[in-house]
Amino acid sequence: MKSKGFTLIEMMVVMIIIGILAGLISAATFKAIEDAKESKAAAAISAVEAALAMYESDVADYPPEEASDDDNAFKYYLQDDRSLDVSSAWNGPYMSFVDEDLDVPAASGGTKYMDPWGNPYQYKCPGNDDRDYDIWVNGKMDEINSWD
Repeated sequence: MKSKGFTLIEMMVVMIIIGILAGLISAATFKAIEDAKESKAAAAISAVEAALAMYESDVADYPPEEASDDDNAFKYYLQDDRSLDVSSAWNGPYMSFVDEDLDVPAASGGTKYMDPWGNPYQYKCPGNDDRDYDIWVNGKMDEINSWD
């Protein structure tokens, strides 16, 4: 008489196949998440570049390398330059920063513009190799920057 049901071997084969499929799917998912973070960082750098172009158009210079020890060098100048009295030509804010991209919520004094990995964006003015400025972030695998 034939038994109705699965043998232990059949069940183990099915479990192994499910495990292999789950491993492949999770690896693809993690790669897609990392690619999305890199795209977000590149888009953020492009947005900062556009804001810096507007700032430079009004003020006729780029923000200096360091605004303060507690800030991204560029963020303070793009968001609120009035207290700096650098130029009466300042016509900002040139960029708004949302809470999810700051080290702490803006209402609590968020000071650093953070990349998707939780590190602050880096800014240098003047930049290397005769560039007006450099903006970069060290992603999980590669550096993402404004000059490539």
